[in-house]
Amino acid sequence: MGRYVLRRALLMIPTFFGITLLTFAVAQLAPGDPLQLSAEAPRAGQTAALEALRHQRGLDRPLWVQYGRWVGRVLSLDFGRSLEDGRPVLEKVGEALPRTLLLTTLALFLSYLIAVPLGAWAAVRRDTFAERAVTVVLFVLYSMPSFWVAITLLLVLSGGRGWAVFPLQGLTSPGFDQLSPAAKVADLLWHVALPVAVLTYGSLAVLSRYMRGAMLETLRSDFIRTARAKGLAERSVVFRHALRNSLIPIVTLLGLTLPALVGGSVIVERIFGIPGMGELAFESILNRDYPVVMGVTTLVALFTLAATLLSDVLTAAVDPRIDLERAG
Repeated sequence: MGRYVLRRALLMIPTFFGITLLTFAVAQLAPGDPLQLSAEAPRAGQTAALEALRHQRGLDRPLWVQYGRWVGRVLSLDFGRSLEDGRPVLEKVGEALPRTLLLTTLALFLSYLIAVPLGAWAAVRRDTFAERAVTVVLFVLYSMPSFWVAITLLLVLSGGRGWAVFPLQGLTSPGFDQLSPAAKVADLLWHVALPVAVLTYGSLAVLSRYMRGAMLETLRSDFIRTARAKGLAERSVVFRHALRNSLIPIVTLLGLTLPALVGGSVIVERIFGIPGMGELAFESILNRDYPVVMGVTTLVALFTLAATLLSDVLTAAVDPRIDLERAG
């Protein structure tokens, strides 16, 4: 296990540099001058001052030189400063990251918590009216765009045109710091309920369908027929033997689900006014704030690579037939 994780970690290095290099090139080649949009930009007509600032920031050098300097700073954990307000990139990302992690972690947990038993139930109750009704509902959920669902929930449940049940914007209420610990948790959950619901429903539909398919395939396996022939109770056959083997493809999807949730947070955080990584990335792209864009991309790439490695390790834990040392 240890050698496999080490080999995978070493393979992540060229992948990581490939992702950051592509992002750096696309960002730098995009139209628009980031310095003209920054807070430090000289007034209109001061071309010499603008060129001096561009030289000071190293933006007049070749692309490969700029990327090499950026890599050198990152290796020393220096992501530079924002072109918009001059704040350190790590400081801005450090403020936004916990909010996005809160949303994505809750959404991922709820997706698996609901999808696994729902998919197993759909496989056991296949071809019944209830199973078909649930299938229709899941397909309808999957077909609905997240931005439309988010806006609809705000209109219906946040006082737009319906009930004012949930907050309209933000992550906390005024006076949050004066609340007791229990009240803080309740207030936070109250604010994230709708954003987490929007992040959850799409992945829930996909995961439950994968779980149903895997469960159906497992229930048709020879070892399940053998277990039933031995006289084992149906509950034991389903939950003790079939369920564990059906989790293999679901665990594998973890490496794809987490990046999708992080990507979806861009829309969700924008609509619900949550200053997380998605909101920060969106504003940074609009302002051509390349250091912040690269900082966000770097962290998302690291999370994606780590999630892929975690899914492989969990797959081996679920399926004892997989030998990671030989697979590596």
